Amino acid sequence: MVLFGFILIVAMSSCSDPDNIGLDLQPTSEIPLVGTQDTFDIQSYTRQEDSLLMYGTYKNSLEVPTLFLGHLEDPNIGSSSGGFVAQVRVGNTIVPGGSGTFGGVISPDSTILSIAYKGFVGDTSAASVHHIYVYELIESLSTDSLYYSGRNYSHSLLPIGELTNFHPNLKDSVNVGGINLAPQIRIPLNQSFGDRIMLEDSLNPSNLEAANFRTYMKGIVVVDTVVGSPGCMMTLVSNSSLDRMTLYYKVGVNPSKYEFIIDANCVRSSFFHHNYITAYQDTNQDNTIAAQSMAGLKTKIKIVNLEKLYAHGKVSINAAKLIFKVKSGTVSAGIFDQHPSLLILGSDSLGKNTTIIDEYEPSSYYGGTFDINTQSYTFNIARYLQQTLTKVVEQGRKDYGLYLVPSGSTSNAQRTILDGGSSIKLIVTYTKVNP
Repeated sequence: MVLFGFILIVAMSSCSDPDNIGLDLQPTSEIPLVGTQDTFDIQSYTRQEDSLLMYGTYKNSLEVPTLFLGHLEDPNIGSSSGGFVAQVRVGNTIVPGGSGTFGGVISPDSTILSIAYKGFVGDTSAASVHHIYVYELIESLSTDSLYYSGRNYSHSLLPIGELTNFHPNLKDSVNVGGINLAPQIRIPLNQSFGDRIMLEDSLNPSNLEAANFRTYMKGIVVVDTVVGSPGCMMTLVSNSSLDRMTLYYKVGVNPSKYEFIIDANCVRSSFFHHNYITAYQDTNQDNTIAAQSMAGLKTKIKIVNLEKLYAHGKVSINAAKLIFKVKSGTVSAGIFDQHPSLLILGSDSLGKNTTIIDEYEPSSYYGGTFDINTQSYTFNIARYLQQTLTKVVEQGRKDYGLYLVPSGSTSNAQRTILDGGSSIKLIVTYTKVNP
């Protein structure tokens, strides 16, 4: 009879109040206790994310790597810089000699590195001026290796190219040789660098063969400095047909070009450097919390008095809504927008991110999408909570808490600032088991 009453309540709870439905069908001694609890002690600590995987064979099978370039001064969290490294490979086969690809020309008119835009966070107006530097990589990369966001790369002491007084423009097409192309960054490389590449055609033509070129020229490292606040972090497409290193030259009076390629057969990986405000560099609780992409910030969540749900015996968790409110005044439309969605992850004993069982449920159950009306994110962590109660109360094991993290941390440059501590709400709906 108790089991029947419980099933009836669960089945009809979607359309009526679970405190009332079916209770007149059972003797008083067998009525399950249905309740809601929202007086939990929530602690929040903003932490810097571990170095994240940016490039790897399996990761690339799931998503195309995003490249990051720029610098941001965010008054709510601090400063962040991003750059990237990429291999460059031979395009069409280079036929050596005077009657070959370069027609005996040993010096290009110009050499241009082009990368297609994907998006940006920050200010692209004249308030912030970018100065982009390109260096030559002096260490070998392998498409079979893994590359993380915190890695430093060895490169030439002097740049092989630079773009000064630059303002990102993601709206206007770019005219190249009389043809309008999609918005892109075009960085001029040094004449001496272009000369060196073309001279190999006559001095060491084997270096321009596909099998040897990435040993001869191991790749590029691209970084950016910005004057003026708040700056801008650009995201770039890493497999666009526009991602090229192009030699422009003339054979006689005829304009020609040769394109070296950056594509899916090349390593492309970004790296980041952060300098956060003091509040996010200590181990104290934070009443203002943050989730930042680019291997930036995440927030540790601890539910201190969770075991009180078992104060009168075991319960079955029907729903557990964890609610975060965006902090007022931290969103600047078109400059600093909040994430479209966030994620709740678990933590292991070493503080590493782990998945929770609720994450495998459909988004309609799990949640995490930004609600523009309430300016909040809501998650359902009922299954995690049930597991944690069993682990902590029944088995005497330790709970290592949760993490609030950005969605798309390696594919966007956004950040979200929220109210932490007591402003975080956990509302649990439960049924008493065998009362």
